Amino acid sequence: MPYDNQYYHGRDPDSIARFHHGVFSILARALPENGRYLDLGAGTGLLASWLASQKNADVTTVEVSDFACATIRQRYPNVKTVVADLDRELPVNGPFDGVTMIHCLEHITNPVGILRRIRTVLAPNGVFICVVPNCGPTLVRAMGHPKWGYNDPTHVRFFTRQTFHNLLRDVFPDVRIQTYPFPIIWLLSPHLASVLSLGLGAHLVAVARRGDLPSDD
Repeated sequence: MPYDNQYYHGRDPDSIARFHHGVFSILARALPENGRYLDLGAGTGLLASWLASQKNADVTTVEVSDFACATIRQRYPNVKTVVADLDRELPVNGPFDGVTMIHCLEHITNPVGILRRIRTVLAPNGVFICVVPNCGPTLVRAMGHPKWGYNDPTHVRFFTRQTFHNLLRDVFPDVRIQTYPFPIIWLLSPHLASVLSLGLGAHLVAVARRGDLPSDD
């Protein structure tokens, strides 16, 4: 399925971005001010623009969709955009202080490849923030999401908390995985949200640091 204007209009990426904004604003505290950031699978750029304005940051986005990149250029001229298929390449040069990937990794057929490339463009103390659907807990599906994570034909990878952690841990030495059901709880307390979700939140959130693993390049 092409990521064209029909795909984006049908999914309303701005609404999705606003849903994640509460959690993302908390996670972004791990990112330095005045940094250089890379947002992968940026959709129509709402979160990337927020980073640019709130962190006074230099932000570059990478998107496979010509339509999405054109939208970002029109709406947010302060955000750089690159059109690229992340399954094939990551045509940017680091170092970046932070790399974000919000509901993008599940669209990638070779997640290990892109994660290794992400590590190479991170600064030594760089932070990687990644969010994917939590396809593991049966309770999530029983509570009204019977096909959660599987109902998008563009999804090619499906993660549980354990498989997500194992994948990231093979690339990054320092990884922390959380789940969340509702951003409002995270706004009150990320720790409380983690306890209340009992690992059953519909979204998996990873915060990883580059560490000192040797490069594979």
